[in-house]
Amino acid sequence: MDKPRLTGMLRIIEAADMKSTSISETYGNVKPILEKIAESLRIAKIDIFFHVRPDEYDMQGLEKHFETVFCPDCEPDEENAVAKVFEDVGNSAAEMKITPCKGVVWNADYRDYLSTFMKLLYILLSRANNIRRAEKAPYIDSLTGLSNNLGIEHYWSRIVNDRPMSGFAAVYINLRGFRLLNVRFGSVLADDIMKRYSHTLYKLLIMGDELIARLGGDNFFIIINKDKLESFIDNAKFVQMEVDTGERVRPVRLHAWIGVYPANDGDSLSTLVTRSSFAADQSKKRRVQVSYFEQSEMDDSVHEEMTSRIMPRALERGEFMPFYQPKVNLETGELYGCEALVRWFHRDRMISPGEFIPIAEKSGFITKIDLFMLDRVCADLREWIDNGIEPVCVSINYSQKDFYSETLISDTLAAIEKYGIDSKYIEIEITESSYIENSRALETFVAAMHEHGIKVSLDDFGTGYSSLNMFKYLDLDTIKLDKSLFDDFENHDSKSRLILHSISEMVNELHSVSIAEGIETEE
Repeated sequence: MDKPRLTGMLRIIEAADMKSTSISETYGNVKPILEKIAESLRIAKIDIFFHVRPDEYDMQGLEKHFETVFCPDCEPDEENAVAKVFEDVGNSAAEMKITPCKGVVWNADYRDYLSTFMKLLYILLSRANNIRRAEKAPYIDSLTGLSNNLGIEHYWSRIVNDRPMSGFAAVYINLRGFRLLNVRFGSVLADDIMKRYSHTLYKLLIMGDELIARLGGDNFFIIINKDKLESFIDNAKFVQMEVDTGERVRPVRLHAWIGVYPANDGDSLSTLVTRSSFAADQSKKRRVQVSYFEQSEMDDSVHEEMTSRIMPRALERGEFMPFYQPKVNLETGELYGCEALVRWFHRDRMISPGEFIPIAEKSGFITKIDLFMLDRVCADLREWIDNGIEPVCVSINYSQKDFYSETLISDTLAAIEKYGIDSKYIEIEITESSYIENSRALETFVAAMHEHGIKVSLDDFGTGYSSLNMFKYLDLDTIKLDKSLFDDFENHDSKSRLILHSISEMVNELHSVSIAEGIETEE
């Protein structure tokens, strides 16, 4: 190649700005050099179609068309144009054509020069594209091509100062049971399903001011214009596709748990993510597909979490204590026994059992509370006996969650043995729900208690869905009839009286004792 032509090539490389990440900017930088070459070679025009195929870094791909006319007064000679197709750098491809003015004939040497020139131009444009891709990579989820956590922050820093957020909604999506697809199809096909679902979500958006990101696993975060929200949710909550396993094509229907938070001006990114994800959690709990954020529900959740955190320390500090509720024989008026009810005194106030017990059961801490109550009852019994007071039998409530503990039987017996208490003074109260939830464990527990002379009673019989079937498998010493069975008793309701009479007869036939709860009048 002669020196002038080589100099032209070097000028193109110099002008291209090798740090540029913009394809259009790169072409604009070399355009002045192209004009000088076009003048010397009498080029009428140049056409460039530059393509970036869709992949994990470019969900939609990219298409750029540059058409530059260098000689508007000339008639282009299309028949003698030099055309080249390139497809060998990264994920890009290009079609280029240089067309001479009418009457200009380029020899083989010139045509080779133009081919080399187009190759160089393609490399420069591809280089700019690859730099763009490399700079974009830290913000992209490598599996799906959606934004990742860094991408969310990058979006926020770019968009938040440009417009108010009240026109947007934050959406959090969790795919229901996606881990089962990994088991069913293997990780390769499951990854492909994830990609296809991600592309489906992407197509439901995306304007320049919207965002869709994968947070890892099967979780997605979206910021969308509110006027598109309803349509987006309708299309995102169910997605049907087919999966080719190699042996057969199987249908797959993806279901999503969706949480929505309508944004307000001044909301932080953390607020959008936290509140939409909380709403998605509420969808799971309610077993509904879509839930909108409610502040009151989040306040309750925060209270629940704080309560769960302070309970262990409160137990260590002795803030929990037993209150003894008497059991009275209706015929003699004598004290028959008593029930130890847990009470929690925290910061000079008593926290209602209805407030903390459901939280303790949910967290599993209830078992520690119940065993602590047993320990305190045994300690009190020991003190009464040592002071010459003949105690009555004390019953302690066990939660249905307790029966998931593999050491419950041994822990119960150890507490009684620790204080040397006669087992006749201890009774464990269980609920119907314990049997429904974990019947085998409960049957084993009752048998073990009876083996050691400890009585077991059934609490709150008559609430919920009472089942007589459990009486075939549980040998219960006492059956406590729930107060709701007596609500219509004073009104002389014949059906209520008949039901109570039948239950009492059954309890007697089972050689158990019946106790009526909530009786406040002689009638």
